[in-house]
Order: sequence, then structure tokens, then C-alpha cells
Amino acid sequence: MRRAFGIIAALWAVAGGATAAMADGMSIKDGPAPVADSRSCDGGPFAGFYIGAAVGYGGRDSTNTDTLGGTGSVSYDDDGFTGGIYSGYNIQCGRLVVGYESDWNWMDSDNRFSDGSGDCGGDPCFTLSSDMKWFSTSRLRIGLVHSGNILFYATGGLAYADIDNTLDFPPLDFRQSDSDWKFGWTAGGGVEFIRHGQWSLRAEALYIDLGDKTYSYSDTVCGIDCDARQRWEDDMWVARLGLTYRLGAREEVAAPLK
Repeated sequence: MRRAFGIIAALWAVAGGATAAMADGMSIKDGPAPVADSRSCDGGPFAGFYIGAAVGYGGRDSTNTDTLGGTGSVSYDDDGFTGGIYSGYNIQCGRLVVGYESDWNWMDSDNRFSDGSGDCGGDPCFTLSSDMKWFSTSRLRIGLVHSGNILFYATGGLAYADIDNTLDFPPLDFRQSDSDWKFGWTAGGGVEFIRHGQWSLRAEALYIDLGDKTYSYSDTVCGIDCDARQRWEDDMWVARLGLTYRLGAREEVAAPLK
């Protein structure tokens, strides 16, 4: 968790430094971005359709509970790099920006736990694994524009992922697995600033709760009926940087000198 806060703080520091530089008159592009008419919702620098790509770092926590009371409850985690693509649409009314965004992200998160008590002849008495290769979100965004080309926003909505869960008891040669989509929610925020007329950079952090699912397993091993009922829970955080291209945005042309 300390690593998560450190990475998120670093992203905000990068975004904050750029914001401060712009506020002091240091523009990445000559001249500010166009400002929407505050009396209408006819457009602005952040309005319209956009696409983008993002890279970052994240961590996922998994919790497994034996609801029959055999192995109790254990938690285990994994973290790593993530990368993805996103698209969305914004409406800008003066300084207010409201929009919708969806994304798809690759993240190889393989959470594993093994009982290392040594009570099973030196081998693990049981192992648990929760494997996720990708996650996706569909979110609303709402924010305020500062200095004409900097957007501070909050975001939240639906999150989902395909997760493979495996329960293994080697002493009984009992192994069961399932693969299923899990649905939950996400919330977070970020800052985005225009670099050129059609390009912008963003720093963003999300918390994702994928909820829980309970599965029942049954098998017969060596004439013995083996039954298990397991509840799997997953939540995660992601901090990332993105590059956005706004479709149809106009490049501003400087007026000729008179």
C-alpha cells in the first residue's frame, strides 16, 4: 500500500509541476488554448470525441475464504505494470466538463498463496491462485477547467475483469478451477492539460473493487467425496499516465500582425 501511495503521489507531482509552470506563464505551446463561451455548451478545448493510450502501475489484492470453515480466510497480492487504450466524449459548458469514457487494459496479475506449514510431508497442504490478464472500466467524468487548458476531474463507474481462480489440495489430488467475469465499481480522479490543439497529457489514479463470488466444488478422489465452497474477493488500484488525441479539434492559427 505504501508503494501505491508513492506512485500516485509521483504522478500528481508531475501533473502539479506542469500546472504550476503554466500558471507562471510557461506554456508548452505558444498561446493558451481557446476558451468556451461561458453562456453556452457549444464547445471548448476539451469538448468532443477523443482516443488515447495510457501506461502505469497497479496492484491487486485477493482474499479467499473457505465458507465451510476448513482453511479459514487468507489474503495475497501482486503488482505490476499495466497498459491500455481508452476513448470517450466530453461536453464543455464554460469551465464545466462532463463526459463518458471507457477503457481496456492489459495487466498480468497472478496472485498466489501456498500453505507453508510443512504438515503435508514437506509439500503445501493447499494452494490458491487468482489470475487476471485484463480489466476494463466504463466511467463518467466531471471536472473544471483552469487557465483555459488544464482540466481537474473526478471519475467513477463500472469495472469488470476476467479472473481465473484455482483451488488445489495436493495431498488429496483435489484441484478445481473456474474462469468468470467479475463486475464491480471504480472511482478516482486526475488532471489533464492540453499540449497542442489536438493533443493532451493526463495523470490519473483509480481504485477498483471487483466484488466477490462464491463457488462450490465437488469431486470424488480415491473413493472419498471431497467438497469445498470458496468465496473469492478482488480489489485493486492503478496509477497511470495517458496521451490523448481529440478528434476534430481545430488547431488554432495566430492572427496576422497589423
